[in-house]
Amino acid sequence: MTEYLTMEDVRTRSSELLPAWNKNQIYELRSAIKAFATAARQPAASIHADPQVLRILVAKASPQLAGISKPRWANIRSLIDRALADIGVLTIRARQRCALSPVWQDQMDRAETLDTKAHLSRFARWCSRDGIDAADVDDATFSTFEGELTEFSLAKNPGFTAADARRAWNAAVVQIEGWVGTAVPTRCRRKIVTVPWDALPASFAADVDDYAARRIKPGKFDDVMVRALRPTTVKGHIDNLRRAAGFLIRGGLPADSVTSIKALLTTDNVKKLLDMVWGDADIASPSACQYSHDFVSIARFLEFDDAHLGTLIKFSRRCRRPQIGMTRENRERLSIFDDEQALLAMYTLPARIADALRKLNDIDYGHAVDMRLAVCVEILLMAPIRRFNLANLDLAKHIVWPTSQDGDIRITIPTPEVKNSVDLHHLLPPESAALVRLYVDRFRPLLMKTPTDALFPGEVDGFMTPGSLGRLVRVGLKRHLGVDFNAHLFRHFACMNHLREHPGDYETLRRLCGHKRLETTVNFYAGTETDAAIQRFHDSTVLRIRGRDDGFFGQDLV
Repeated sequence: MTEYLTMEDVRTRSSELLPAWNKNQIYELRSAIKAFATAARQPAASIHADPQVLRILVAKASPQLAGISKPRWANIRSLIDRALADIGVLTIRARQRCALSPVWQDQMDRAETLDTKAHLSRFARWCSRDGIDAADVDDATFSTFEGELTEFSLAKNPGFTAADARRAWNAAVVQIEGWVGTAVPTRCRRKIVTVPWDALPASFAADVDDYAARRIKPGKFDDVMVRALRPTTVKGHIDNLRRAAGFLIRGGLPADSVTSIKALLTTDNVKKLLDMVWGDADIASPSACQYSHDFVSIARFLEFDDAHLGTLIKFSRRCRRPQIGMTRENRERLSIFDDEQALLAMYTLPARIADALRKLNDIDYGHAVDMRLAVCVEILLMAPIRRFNLANLDLAKHIVWPTSQDGDIRITIPTPEVKNSVDLHHLLPPESAALVRLYVDRFRPLLMKTPTDALFPGEVDGFMTPGSLGRLVRVGLKRHLGVDFNAHLFRHFACMNHLREHPGDYETLRRLCGHKRLETTVNFYAGTETDAAIQRFHDSTVLRIRGRDDGFFGQDLV
């Protein structure tokens, strides 16, 4: 099928393009395409009936916010998949209707005991369709299979699907007696930059270990007095040192010359590294910015000489990226909440989860996990604190309960525990306090394996790790709302919505986010109130003047 088609063409011309389909099937397909376009937030006429385009839209779609249930969404995708296959746009379907050849049927029968048999099914049917014998399967066969998955299927991740098939094939070669074929090379899809520690001098590893220990817990009488860094921050420094060594060694630096951190971070080496990771734009890449920033911090702590440190600071200033407004990725993730229905769904999610769970007489661990998600989201909506602080909320240390059942909860986080050393004080209104109290009284005990004052119990010192809590929020929001949203985005979400309602009120947001300087708040969120400002212009000027003409033709278009 070489004709250019949009999904609107498929919908309106379905009877012509699918002559073998009956009227009910055509009706269901048209309904499915309309619903798909709604979930993708694009008109069907602008959606190219191309597998690679549709794959991206499926990944970004939010069927829950469009009122589409999980079974209905699966049915929509299946109908579109089948229709495009019958038209000729797709050549590989999620469920291939092609029968297995005798050789491949025998192979799959032998694979009944294989745990990864499912990963081979699509590959086996593809080979049967194209007449590829099992004995002829090699590396090129799998490469061709991956290419066709990418170009002519709606597979969610063609690369991983092909890689899974490779691994399942190799497992069959080893584990199944009489399997026809030989093992094929497996491919690592990650771009590996770091070098193993044993490929570097032992003195470098020892220097890095010493640096890490002293940064996490500085000595009281060190010549350089600095505050302790969090383990995650120090791990980031170490990872960047290893990546820097990997880049430079692959660029020709002898591995045995990296005897210490100072030997790695010479001005020539750092300059060469930053050139390698700068990117194609005039502004430094985020990686170059992070490397240069970390290296200055490391150099200060290790007391590099003034000339050396001064050059690294100069490099860091050259790599500095101006932070004006949110990143494009964050803007895209938040744009879905331009829709009032989506916005309401987010703000009411905690209450909806709690209302469903509070009615249960018998609750289990899974219910407790859902209630924990509800409390996390409620706190982030009302008090958008950082993920680290949320994970480490302590009932005895940070939470002040109201004296009455219908009072506010106060959250107080002292300076040493806050990223920018600013005390945080937040109030949770009575409805939020009631939700937290319900969680603590009925659901939190099911999550506790040992006695702890943690609001969110976990494995590390009784607390959830920030990473685990972040996954809870991200996965939970994807499941309930179908959105790609992380815990830190709640800070941007709160500021965006406040500025829409109160354009220019940056001081409230400065206090809410705990920024030291108003400039920081303005730089991050300038422009988020633009839509509200434009709407006021429309209402106060254009639409008001047009409204003077009772016969204005545009009124009939609405």
